[in-house]
Amino acid sequence: RDFDDPNGYDLLFVDASRHANFASRLSHSCSPNCATKIVVTNGEYRIEMKTIADVNVGEELTHDYHAGTDSISEYREAVCLCGTEKCRGSYLYHTNDEEYLQVLREHYGIMERIAAVVLFSVNTEFKLASEARLKKYGFMSLLTADLPDWGKRFAAEALRVIEEENEHLVNHLLAKGCSTEDEKKEARDEADGVKHSRIQSLAITLDKIKYALRHSKLGKNAPPPVRVLEDMETIEFLWTGEKSIGKQVYKVIKQIAGKRNKALQKKLGYLNKLLKIELCPPTLDEVRKSLWSFRMILISIETKSAILKSALTTASDLIALYCHTQMFFKFESYSSFDSPRLELNLCDMAGITADHINSLEDEFQLGNVKFNVSSKTGTESKVVYATRTYTAVDVTGFLLNWIQPLTPKVSKEDISSVYGCAFLPAVVPAIEYSTLPEGARRD
Repeated sequence: RDFDDPNGYDLLFVDASRHANFASRLSHSCSPNCATKIVVTNGEYRIEMKTIADVNVGEELTHDYHAGTDSISEYREAVCLCGTEKCRGSYLYHTNDEEYLQVLREHYGIMERIAAVVLFSVNTEFKLASEARLKKYGFMSLLTADLPDWGKRFAAEALRVIEEENEHLVNHLLAKGCSTEDEKKEARDEADGVKHSRIQSLAITLDKIKYALRHSKLGKNAPPPVRVLEDMETIEFLWTGEKSIGKQVYKVIKQIAGKRNKALQKKLGYLNKLLKIELCPPTLDEVRKSLWSFRMILISIETKSAILKSALTTASDLIALYCHTQMFFKFESYSSFDSPRLELNLCDMAGITADHINSLEDEFQLGNVKFNVSSKTGTESKVVYATRTYTAVDVTGFLLNWIQPLTPKVSKEDISSVYGCAFLPAVVPAIEYSTLPEGARRD
């Protein structure tokens, strides 16, 4: 739907293997003589194919597929045979082109995306500038009606990032040596193409978020994806809890140290006593001071063991990170559910033939998608059904990776952890890792 539609912008995918006419058989050309156009007829949206150049009798009708993929191998295998002067070499666009991602990596990496999720979860104010930006791009009732307020704040922030990326990308492409007006126009068109691709990805992300929240029975009332810890929760996490940062460090250092000399055992005793001192009342400032004193004791421990020295250095660095972190948060865990079962056609399964399907097991799983293979009634051939499992962590994955067309993998361990303003290292694995020989460490 167009940006200026009264109900706003949105996307509808038409599966040509199920709903199509003769036009779906037209071949691709990088210099086509036809193009599709969205029209409204009797109040309904329709896809119309029109000629955009003079067509001679007997001349083949073609159109530009304008299709993209984030797979470099699929992009390279999609060889275009149109033979025109402006042939791009592939009938697909590579949507993850490194050149286009360069600006985002520099200005909007994973750290900035995490910070954005935290901010729109915590800040409940919806500014007029954000509302105007949503309206500018047609993000109105169709996309936002069932969104929680935090979803609207997320969409407005993502659109701001898209605008900023467009400005940087235009300058980046122009700096490559565009001298003629045609080259400059082509650079701006490229940047605008990336911009529209980002807007589409954002719209798809919003629809996926609404779908997940609707099926989890929360809908517009869903809590924000991030919850900032209260002071007492942070105190328990850092110091007083059974699995606090202080106690985790003490246990792993004690285990690595073993029963070495008396001086070392004495220092470990100081650490244990410090952990047992009750703070009345426990405040965050007092807890941070105690944790810092804990760190200073670790630093004072002298040892000839390279393994223990490495563990002590890592532990003291980790405590410094946790002491200076001002905000701790947890990701919200939403309900899991399975999508309705969908029958797949062969064209939905790249590289799979009828013979392959007949040899498949009755059930198998790839990532979050479960496949069920059963025989067609009255025939020996088999049909494949697919069901996607939406996990408790998918909404967070959608938000953090809205730029990517594929759903990222976010584990349940990731979602149940407590984080600071960045992803702070887990204490025990980090210390244990530091004690491994260099040859046994992974990059």
